[in-house]
Amino acid sequence: QKITQPPTAPGDLMRGLWNHNQVFQGDQDITQTYDGQAQHYVFIRWDHIYVERTPDGQRKTGYWLINGHRPDVTWISHDEKPEYRYWQVSFVEDQMVLQGNAEANQGLKLVYKRIQEFPK
Repeated sequence: QKITQPPTAPGDLMRGLWNHNQVFQGDQDITQTYDGQAQHYVFIRWDHIYVERTPDGQRKTGYWLINGHRPDVTWISHDEKPEYRYWQVSFVEDQMVLQGNAEANQGLKLVYKRIQEFPK
């Protein structure tokens, strides 16, 4: 049967603007200590570049790469000494959930909500 719309992959769903919503370390909500001033957001562009405002207000950019067989994403910063972050991505309604997928971020869960314009 002919399809009318191609299936979407996690990489397709990730694209867009996401505002930080909650952070968990294990079962504990650490949102206030992680991003107490609610500054963090990430813009995941179609050209595999991400732009984020970190919880401390800095602007960072880098590459995002999605695994072709699993919902695993790698973020590689554009810094002089690149930082690699590994996540497992999932989606619940209009939320994106990144769960730590490496020793450095094991047990960390970031929850983002899709937004339509950049926060101020």
